[in-house]
Amino acid sequence: MTSDNAAAAGPRIDLLMRRASTPFVSKALGGTSMECDLVARVVRNGRVMNFLFDPAAGNFIPDDGSDHIDDNAMRALATVPGQEVTYTAATPGSGSRLVFPGS
Repeated sequence: MTSDNAAAAGPRIDLLMRRASTPFVSKALGGTSMECDLVARVVRNGRVMNFLFDPAAGNFIPDDGSDHIDDNAMRALATVPGQEVTYTAATPGSGSRLVFPGS
């Protein structure tokens, strides 16, 4: 998402967030899971930061332990040139490994 494509990207991001909030029963994972994990990446404070979407709280958990940010704040980051936000739907259960390596 960038400041130039927010109108086109917004509905796609809404869909990713709905999918990351929709439970289903996974035989592979052995129970109820969400359809996907949602990861967001953005350059913030001079470094690439990763965020994991928490569907229960409706916010994004940063990889550096700083305060969680909501959807509006995440999208606002993309309005600043050089702070484009990349959203990725990950396999259920793999989002935390992508955001918090070694966990």
